[in-house]
Amino acid sequence: MQVQGAVAIAAPSDTQHLAELLLRRNPTIGTAGQGDVIIGGRKYTIPMAMLDDFRRHDVAAQLRSVTKPCLLMHSPEDETLGYEHALRLFGLLTQRPEGGVPAAATSLITLPGADHLLTRQPEDIPFVATTIAAWARRYCPPRHAQPEGVDEGYSAKT
Repeated sequence: MQVQGAVAIAAPSDTQHLAELLLRRNPTIGTAGQGDVIIGGRKYTIPMAMLDDFRRHDVAAQLRSVTKPCLLMHSPEDETLGYEHALRLFGLLTQRPEGGVPAAATSLITLPGADHLLTRQPEDIPFVATTIAAWARRYCPPRHAQPEGVDEGYSAKT
């Protein structure tokens, strides 16, 4: 199956920075190989292997080659990951040098009042879900199976 588009909710624009942030929140991750971190009011056990993986990725470089439609959703009130991450992601996906890889069709939806995990306001989850569904219908229409005898929609075999 080929990727037709991507959705990111409260996503970081730099996973290397994210690794360092998590390590600062709990240095035990580095010394004991794992540690607990509170994210959006919930406790997560973070293994050192996750931080190592974060450090191996250059999100900016990878996003500069994305051409599929993207939907970004983020709250300006997100206390875990600032809204500037959404703005940077949007820029990386839409601002390309002339003659280079074409920009991705990218939508940015601001979620006022939402927290990082979308738990503060009960109406956030249904709003996000229906918005993603509507966006996907427009930008990532389902591929229907071709009827027998039809070759990739070009012509019917006789």
